[in-house]
Amino acid sequence: MESPVALESRGLSLKRKRVDSPQVMALKKPRDEGGVLPQDDGKLTTCPETGDLSAGVYKAFVKNALDEVEKQNYSPLGKLTDQITKKADSPDALSNDQLTHMIQALSIEISRLDSPRCSKLINGVVRLHLEKRQPSQALTDTYYRFLAVLVSAVPRWWSDVATQLVADFTLDDASAQHSALRYMISITPTSATLLQGMLLDAFPNKMDTTARLCNFIRNALITTEYCPALRNAVWGMVVEKSVQIDVELQDELDEMDEEELFDAGLLDAEDPEVVDLDDATDIKEGEEDGNDGLALGDSDDELDDDDDDHIEVNDASSVGELLAKLDGIVSLLLMHVGGKFNDGPEEITTETVSMYASLINVFKTYLLPTHRTRFVQYIVFQASQACPEFMDAFLASLIEITLSSGEGMDKRSKAMQYIASYIARAKHLSKAQIVFVVSMLTGWIDRYVSEREAEVNGVPGSMERFKTFYSVVQGLMYIFCFRNEMLRLDSDAPEGDSVWECKLDKFFQRIIMTKFNPLQYCNHSVVAMFAKIAHHHDAAYCFTIIDENKRGIVRKDLHDKKDKTMAPRAFMEGAATLFDGPQKEFTQLEGYFPFDPLLLKRSRSVLGDLYIEWSEVAEDLDSDSEDGDESDGGDHEDDMEEDVEDDDE
Repeated sequence: MESPVALESRGLSLKRKRVDSPQVMALKKPRDEGGVLPQDDGKLTTCPETGDLSAGVYKAFVKNALDEVEKQNYSPLGKLTDQITKKADSPDALSNDQLTHMIQALSIEISRLDSPRCSKLINGVVRLHLEKRQPSQALTDTYYRFLAVLVSAVPRWWSDVATQLVADFTLDDASAQHSALRYMISITPTSATLLQGMLLDAFPNKMDTTARLCNFIRNALITTEYCPALRNAVWGMVVEKSVQIDVELQDELDEMDEEELFDAGLLDAEDPEVVDLDDATDIKEGEEDGNDGLALGDSDDELDDDDDDHIEVNDASSVGELLAKLDGIVSLLLMHVGGKFNDGPEEITTETVSMYASLINVFKTYLLPTHRTRFVQYIVFQASQACPEFMDAFLASLIEITLSSGEGMDKRSKAMQYIASYIARAKHLSKAQIVFVVSMLTGWIDRYVSEREAEVNGVPGSMERFKTFYSVVQGLMYIFCFRNEMLRLDSDAPEGDSVWECKLDKFFQRIIMTKFNPLQYCNHSVVAMFAKIAHHHDAAYCFTIIDENKRGIVRKDLHDKKDKTMAPRAFMEGAATLFDGPQKEFTQLEGYFPFDPLLLKRSRSVLGDLYIEWSEVAEDLDSDSEDGDESDGGDHEDDMEEDVEDDDE
């Protein structure tokens, strides 16, 4: 049987103007319910409304090709395959209507397509790439119905069809793909594992366009709505890919000066917190309150790069393009999370709790172990503030890691950085939550000092062995800088008693005078700001010790002479082995706080009222001339500032 398309090209299709010819009058029959004339044996019929060959002709053509296959005549099947697989821009490619009729005809014969001889034909249909054809709605619907029928009748095609559907996730509108995939998952419930690999393989390269990346991420997240088993895998994939861009950007941003960033349009002159890109080493007494002096950490730390996919960024404009791409991704994720979590605590459902658990799991797997990410962690920052229970769970998980001796030192320090930054910046935290965390940390510090202070002089080794201790103390200093108002007692304390929760004034004064000398080993930027704020509120006085540290004076033991006891012999013997060999010199902690001001402008706007800006809590410390007593700290502060500026050179 000759191809219907060939017949049309030879002028044998019956146009509307010829419907009254004798030949057509002899063929005319009542319409069927589908709106086309039924097939008459071997005769050509057309739809009077469109002039196209009827669906019956295509059915006959497809049926004939498959009949011939059974007779081992494969030529008609080859012609059918050639017709369907022609590129969309080919002059003799099938039109939308022709392709619709052809696929409808194939759907009817689906059981006979389960043959190796038909594999090329089915592959051609599966890989039609409708987005290149400007398809009609009829063609789109017919195509995805065919895919659903195919995987139902011939399950071995499930993987090929799903792969093509997932590949289309880069399109602006993938609703039809989701409809087909939703049906396919419903008939193959165990397919989630297969889809994980397909999604990962289809994820666009990070140098692809922002639109394609965001489309794919959005569509990947949609799959978790009708296939919850994919949630952990999809969020893990999305966060891991985003972190790769985040980490590579970090190195470039640290190397660019403020002028370069302004020239590239990356900074807003009216947005002082975003301006502060380098670590907070320039804490000057005369700085404006709006400048976030506690913004970012040291810029010379190495990053964990993915060498295989490393993005070469050579100038400010390239950095700007990459920032815009990451801004698109992060803002998309924030809006997606916001849509699930922003209905208020009373609207938290089992589904919401399950999603939050996935986010926390992804956070622990991909974000917590990664050094100095700057942007992606705000997804958890937003989701956790949906209700008090989520904030409690997030902080509890971090505290558990920080205070667990079974965790690695770097992981514990990183967890403490998150605790400090979260408490400082999360606006929805209550006073009770903040005080509880502070009480946990101060209690741990007190026990640590009691148990291990003797090791400072009694056991050889770098001070880095106490890194967790310094991380917790530094975190408490940072928290105090932002939350000192909340850390005051609600009522006036009796004369002589502390006016601070957890008696913080006595705590800080006691800790800074220990042999650990935290003012020396905590980040000097944080120490500088803490010293000014703590002195302003009469919570602690640090300048004498800072001055001694600056001048390299080895302080005498500030405690009773009886404190010179050595560490237990058993511990010393173990520690001697532990610290044998060359020791890495430890000077100070990095000043990294994960929730420092978000540089991505669109993403930052999505956060809304969840975030505490430094300008909201900063105080005019310069008006404090220490009641005219320059010797009481003013000179020390000036000297200390010069030292801080040199710390990270």
